[in-house]
Amino acid sequence: MKQVMLLITVYLLFSCSHSATIEATHNAKDHNCDCEKTVGIDRLLFATNIRLRNEKNRKVLLFNCATIHTAIASISDADGKNEREKFIYELDCISTIEQSQELSDDFKYYTESMQSSEDFFQSLNEEKKFFYELTFEKQKIKSILKVELD
Repeated sequence: MKQVMLLITVYLLFSCSHSATIEATHNAKDHNCDCEKTVGIDRLLFATNIRLRNEKNRKVLLFNCATIHTAIASISDADGKNEREKFIYELDCISTIEQSQELSDDFKYYTESMQSSEDFFQSLNEEKKFFYELTFEKQKIKSILKVELD
């Protein structure tokens, strides 16, 4: 009886790992990011690998969009005080397609508080690649929020 249970357990372990490998391979090849369909529409979009290009007196951002799932958690101190909200971000995928969009002349840049546009341009020169939430308005990027993924 013990041998039968051991064989069943081994069989289940191998079958689960095999199906997980097939699913991971399928997702890697066929999984397109949903964000690719909505670039430039008046909405929010997550992006990474942002680069700046100047074109005829206008600034254009080159980027790869990312599908990120968001949630809000209520957190507090150990004693239950100082309750506040925390945004939680979970990365689903990063598009391999490079997108471009014009940056509004009066765009706003935020980290934990509002920053200057020069702070944004300086963050692009850092070696670490950050994720940003872009807000579009009239086919231009109107605001940029630096997002911290956990």
